[in-house]
Formats: sequence, structure tokens, C-alpha cells
Amino acid sequence: MSPPRAPAEARLLDAWERGAAASAARRALLLLSLALPGAGAAALAAQPVGRRDRHLFRLRRALFGDALACIAGCPACGERLEFALSAGEVLEGSPPPADEPLRVARGGWEVEVRLPTTQDLLRVTEGGPAADRAGALLRRCVVSATRRGRPADPGALPAAVLEAVDEEMARADLGSQVRLSLACPACAHGWEAPFDIVAFLWRELDAWARRVTAEVHVLASRYGWSERQILSLGPRRRGRYLELVGA
Repeated sequence: MSPPRAPAEARLLDAWERGAAASAARRALLLLSLALPGAGAAALAAQPVGRRDRHLFRLRRALFGDALACIAGCPACGERLEFALSAGEVLEGSPPPADEPLRVARGGWEVEVRLPTTQDLLRVTEGGPAADRAGALLRRCVVSATRRGRPADPGALPAAVLEAVDEEMARADLGSQVRLSLACPACAHGWEAPFDIVAFLWRELDAWARRVTAEVHVLASRYGWSERQILSLGPRRRGRYLELVGA
């Protein structure tokens, strides 16, 4: 797949404005719409989480480059770790998920499930209590269930079966749960840490948008140009004008 082109700055600012007060799942959809500009809202929401996040890693590489500057705190001694994560290496290590349903057999149950999507995350996080969101998400993804050969209520799946379903989903969609293996240089403690590309990329977009809107403010105040005119200059020419006004 060819790498995506970086979206126009005006589109980035529009997405940033719309997502300022949005949930993580809705921010994910806004970012995905930047990565897949030709897709409709339903198609974006129906992307399995791992496939969605692969698109977001590609988007990040197009916007800000391959190296992601990360910071982590050692859970054993509190040492601050600074390291770079390669978007390309993440993409190579997490192949896209298969499209066909998954089948899980455990304790007399046979369950057919699909992979969770952002639409599922929206329904679970915005449509009910937080107490059993993980279980609610798994049950939403059940296509059919039988117990000892007879149709059964997917809502009655026992905890052990739900655990097996969760494990199979994670195995089938490695990109949905990116985990980093870290080691502390101070105390040699090793651990695994989850990496959330949606949260990471949104923080970067937020920092970028604040910087660009500050540049627009300076140039608009000095020259009387509109935001559209200033953004059309491009970063290099805009930077030169900022130098000339002493910003």
C-alpha cells in the first residue's frame, strides 16, 4: 500500500477543532478520516481496531515522520525513560487482521465472533455504565453462540468463554494491542507497556495546531491576511514571514 499524503493544514485544523472536546473513540474516527479521506463515516467506524490503528501509524509517518519520541516511567524505581519508536517497525510487526469471523470452543460452548470496531467502542463507552465495558464489548462482537450443540444466548457466556474470546481476538488482530518491551537502565527492571496511537497522535496534533494558530495570529495581526491565505503559504514561506516580523 502506498503511503498516504499528508492532509492539508486546513483539514488538520478542522479535525483538531472538532475533536477538542470529543471522546477518545470519536477522536480516533476524526484521525482516521484524515488517513482515509475518501471513506464514508460508516466505513470508517466499521474498521477493526487493529486495521484502524495501522492507518493511523501511516498517517503519523506522513505528518511527522517515522520516529515517535516516547517517554515512560519505570514502575519499579520511577526512572524516566526516553526512547524512539519506529512507526514502520510497528507496522511490520502487526500484520492486518483477517476479515473472516473467528471461532472459539471452550467448555461445551462454540462461539463465532468478529473483531471489535470503533463503532463498538463508541456504543460501549458512550451508551452504558463503565463497570463492565470490556465484557460488553466482547458480547457485542458475538455473531452466534451454541452450548452443547444448541443455540444459546450470547449474553449468557461465562467468564471463561469470554476470556477465551478475548485471547483469540488479540491473537487475530495484533495491531489492536501494541505493547512495548521496556527495560530500565537504572534498576534493570523489565516490563511491558501499552502504546495508544490514538492518544499519542492526538497530543501531537494538538501541539501542532496550537503552534500553527499562534503563527496565524501573528501574521494576521501584522499583515491583515486571513487564515486561509496564511495557511496557503505553506510552512517554509510562513516561517520566513515570521522571521521578518521578528516572531
